[in-house]
Amino acid sequence: MFKKTVNIAFLLFASLFIALLSCDGHKHKTDLLKAAISNFNKTSDPIEIVNFVPKNYNQVVQDSILSNGYNVSIKTYTNMKKTITNVITNNAVSNKTHFRCIETDVLVTKNNSIIFNEKIDANFIATNLPNLINANNFVGNAIAINYEATLKHNKLVLTASLYKPKSTNCISFYIIIDENGHFTTENINTYART
Repeated sequence: MFKKTVNIAFLLFASLFIALLSCDGHKHKTDLLKAAISNFNKTSDPIEIVNFVPKNYNQVVQDSILSNGYNVSIKTYTNMKKTITNVITNNAVSNKTHFRCIETDVLVTKNNSIIFNEKIDANFIATNLPNLINANNFVGNAIAINYEATLKHNKLVLTASLYKPKSTNCISFYIIIDENGHFTTENINTYART
């Protein structure tokens, strides 16, 4: 019995001795890697990636002569100086995207006289759609003639839309212009883009 107790004590002592020798206080590779990455992020200058959307100047001109006497010129273009900036920072990388504002010049004539000449931009939206919050955060998307409504009501009806960069928010509205150049705006809906 004594021999058996000595053997068990020896095995326990040997196991404890091996366990103490194998735990020499060194750090694991994963701990060392995490510490190295943390030190790198603290000491290095942040990397900044800058993008512009769209990258180049774009312009689209649409001229239409309607059967009810309206002549419409719609010029949509990129304003290279005005942007809405979105910044996403992840560790030491800062991704900055500048969304250039899209503006539209609309010129409407009837019976050879100009009845409407407006720039559709954030200022126009803020002034004529006062219920819209933060119009300066939206970028112009498109303006088109609603031919069916124009012919049905004998007024020029334009459909316009705006979107908020890096989100699914989109706003659509009508610009309704009568033959004297008086106009009203009507919010169609605020919806999420898919």
